[in-house]
Amino acid sequence: MKNRLFFKIFSTGLNFILSIIIGVLVPRAIGPLYYGDFSYIVSTYSFLFQFLMFSTGTAYIFFISQKKYNIAYLNFIYLLFLFLIYFIVFLIVFITIHSDFSIKYLWNGLSDKYLLYLGFIFGILTNLQQSFILFSDSTAQTILSEKVILFSKIVLVIIIIYFIYENSLNIYRYFILLIFTLILFFILFFKYISFDIKLVDKREFIVIVNDFFHYLKPLIFFTLIASIYSYLGKYILQATSGSLEQGYYTFAFQLALIPVTFLSSIMAIYMSEMTKKFQNKDIQGVREIFLEHIFKIYTIHLFLSCFMLINAKDIILITVGTDYLGATEALQGLTIFSLFHTFGMFSRNIFLSSGRTREYSIINALFMLLGIVYLIYILLGHYILTAMHLSIIMACFYVLRVLVQLYFNFNFLKIDKMAFVLELIFITLIVFFVLAGVNLMDYNIFGNLLLSMVVLVVINYLFDDYIEFQKLIKRS
Repeated sequence: MKNRLFFKIFSTGLNFILSIIIGVLVPRAIGPLYYGDFSYIVSTYSFLFQFLMFSTGTAYIFFISQKKYNIAYLNFIYLLFLFLIYFIVFLIVFITIHSDFSIKYLWNGLSDKYLLYLGFIFGILTNLQQSFILFSDSTAQTILSEKVILFSKIVLVIIIIYFIYENSLNIYRYFILLIFTLILFFILFFKYISFDIKLVDKREFIVIVNDFFHYLKPLIFFTLIASIYSYLGKYILQATSGSLEQGYYTFAFQLALIPVTFLSSIMAIYMSEMTKKFQNKDIQGVREIFLEHIFKIYTIHLFLSCFMLINAKDIILITVGTDYLGATEALQGLTIFSLFHTFGMFSRNIFLSSGRTREYSIINALFMLLGIVYLIYILLGHYILTAMHLSIIMACFYVLRVLVQLYFNFNFLKIDKMAFVLELIFITLIVFFVLAGVNLMDYNIFGNLLLSMVVLVVINYLFDDYIEFQKLIKRS
């Protein structure tokens, strides 16, 4: 696990840099209005796929990790299901983009059919890519798949820079470039990754599908609620404030959640390892995985989130310019939302790998239902939802949900709550006051970042290499 985890962290670190480059260059080049259009189209397709897929990706990883069935059979059944979903979404798209009513109420006035079809192709390929990445992470092929991801991402960055240099990047070309690099990813993936598919007989097919259904049954209601909850805010934002606020929110969201992208890329590895531990009834082993890694990852995430929170305006001015200053408050709100994903994603892994899917679904569905009710109240009350308001709503409901999840998981793993909270507060205060103190010295943002990193590294070694940088250096 350690070698896979280290390479995953290393490669996602490079991905992190490439994502920042794309996340800065593209919004700046196409402007907040078109970036809002891009975001809303992508969000709508993500909603349709998530709504129809019922968290089957989670079940797919679970059964691969269990090694209960032939992986080639699982691949065949899962891909068959995916292509069925893609066909259903295509029918929805074809019908809605030829209906004035749907253009007004589903697409919120976006009537460019060419753009909507490009978004559909991009949505399918992105969904398929995520499935293949989950497969490679769950079958110890992380290193090869990460090399493929990095290469295709580097190609994308180079082409984007060329188009920006030629002053010819627009929303249409950006979609086309994304589609091109995704196709490149699939070509390289099937060349270097072992991915077998076998036609499964009827009896085995029924058994596997039945197992999938029983695993997913407690998650179905939650998945439907989650997909509605994650999309409804963006839908109301588009309907009440338009593409400009959507562009502000999307930029703030992707900037604040860059650390989460980094974190989510290694979660499949933790999920696989925790599943194996629970299969062997090794609860102590799961507790050790959680406690050994949670604070180290939280400390790094906290540093990034607090830096963005304190320096939000300067970060926006340096990255995308004055056109996006309307995203400042949204970015600050979403840094809190981002930070709690450290606990949320670990907590999710513990619930699902231990088979406590029903408990997990109930907790999440309760808070998401409350969020949906509140958002519907805003819509029906004809209130205006801005990027800042949406970021605060998302942060508040997510933090409450994660705190309840942690309470139940701490009881399950028999973790000392008071000791955990005290260590959490101690780390948070140190990082926040270091960043706030350095910020008072009135350096430019780069000097601010460098000095903050130096001070925190020194403090880390004063506490006996708390984050274990030395182990990472030796391992590299």
